Amino acid sequence: MIDLIVVRTAYTKKGTLGTIYRNNLPVGLCLERPFFFGPDKRTVKNESCIPPGVYKIKRTMRHAGKPGSYEVFQLEDVEGGHRTAIQIHRGNFVKDTLGCLLVGISFSVDDENGISVQQSRQGFNRLMKSMEVVDSGYILIREQALTEDESRLSAHDPDNS
Repeated sequence: MIDLIVVRTAYTKKGTLGTIYRNNLPVGLCLERPFFFGPDKRTVKNESCIPPGVYKIKRTMRHAGKPGSYEVFQLEDVEGGHRTAIQIHRGNFVKDTLGCLLVGISFSVDDENGISVQQSRQGFNRLMKSMEVVDSGYILIREQALTEDESRLSAHDPDNS
């Protein structure tokens, strides 16, 4: 059974945007790094968003043993173990993540910070409350969005060629 679904809504050079669902209801918005492939045809560690797919998730502590630590969900076996310590956590800006998924309530764009997810603590707490009885499960990350290049192409009507 899939416990969480992330539907990507936009890929940009500054970040990847999506909506996160629990029981087919949206519980928040999410922000990730842009999508980058390395020369090995896998995503670039600490620089790319999570590749689409189904991943096992488990509850764990972020910054365990340090002041301010808190519970998060961590994805397992991302790209066959190529990517590790990928978590769903709080944060507002792409710079707040090294390939993890940030959760919030709304998006914002400005010249200084680029794309951000706002009210992250509130969105993250809503997500964790919706998952309070789940210690481990599965997340589906899927594409629905067009890339910037595809969106330019979608304006072309092939029937009028």
